[in-house]
Amino acid sequence: MDCYLVINELVDGTNPETIGELIASHRDWVREKIEAGVIIQAGKWGERQGAAFLWAENVDAAKDIIDEDPFHRSGHFKATIAQYFPVVENATFTR
Repeated sequence: MDCYLVINELVDGTNPETIGELIASHRDWVREKIEAGVIIQAGKWGERQGAAFLWAENVDAAKDIIDEDPFHRSGHFKATIAQYFPVVENATFTR
């Protein structure tokens, strides 16, 4: 398994009320993935972005995981995914 960094960015023109309607299901999905050992850490990043570290076999598998997220299924977020190579590690990023 490799570690991937996912940057989620809000699509321009998305109504803030729409995000409010999706946030509970998004957070439930993230919690499930954390409990399953797939997502290492996730959180808000700035005003229009979020980020997550996750484990996946390859970048396509990481994309498949993120595509399950209610935010992404809604079409209101786009993801940038890159393999993450820890240089100075702690136990969080050791698999």
